[in-house]
Amino acid sequence: MKNCKYVVHMASPFFLKEPIDEKELIEPAVQGTLRVIEAAKRNGIKRVILTSSTFAISAGKETGKYGPNDWSDSNAKIGAYAKSKTLAERAAWDAVKGSELELTVINPGAVFGPSLEAKDGQNVKMMRDMIAGKMPMYPDMAMGMIDVRDVAKLHASALTANDAVSKRFIACSAEPIEIATLSSVLRDAGYKKAPAIKAPTFVLRFISLFDREAKGMMPFVEKKASYDITATLEILNWKPTDMPTSFREMAESISN
Repeated sequence: MKNCKYVVHMASPFFLKEPIDEKELIEPAVQGTLRVIEAAKRNGIKRVILTSSTFAISAGKETGKYGPNDWSDSNAKIGAYAKSKTLAERAAWDAVKGSELELTVINPGAVFGPSLEAKDGQNVKMMRDMIAGKMPMYPDMAMGMIDVRDVAKLHASALTANDAVSKRFIACSAEPIEIATLSSVLRDAGYKKAPAIKAPTFVLRFISLFDREAKGMMPFVEKKASYDITATLEILNWKPTDMPTSFREMAESISN
């Protein structure tokens, strides 16, 4: 960090699959974030941009509208990933108190868009399974979504935006987008193996008893959180990418 002015601490890997021990996700997320903050302090960094998640805002909550002042309850059954993001972000805010280090947080929703390399991140894996016909039914889930290129642009804008200090910016669609919509866009784009049938929730609950990925999905099934993204639009001058375009370009990038 020597001779640097800004630091961007990017996201930890996103996986719905529940680990055997939640500490496998939580401790690296929290301790890694704290190490970045402390190193930034030692090296006189002006501002840190932290990548958090909407999972730190609305995980485990009922259907409703949430904003930058809302927090997920880390004591609730929200899954290891959501808990790790919540605790890591809270640790960052606590760590900068009383210091001159500026902190700005970006809270992305589910990230889609073209992939530079088709590795099996959670959303890449899900889309690959959908277009290959390996997902016979889609879950009753809806999420705030964002294009990966928009996530990058928002991080860049947050580096120098005057009004961005000490703020959280929700980075996703204001209204949740259903997995059914994603699947429909894929089918219309020619990916005919994308599922057309919704999975009954009771079936997912049963599968979650012995499948760790299904278990990680359950806190978000049948929940539809919408978000107040006013600050992101106005302060960071965000012009969101159309999500159907993002879906199609992502499918193309991983199917070639």
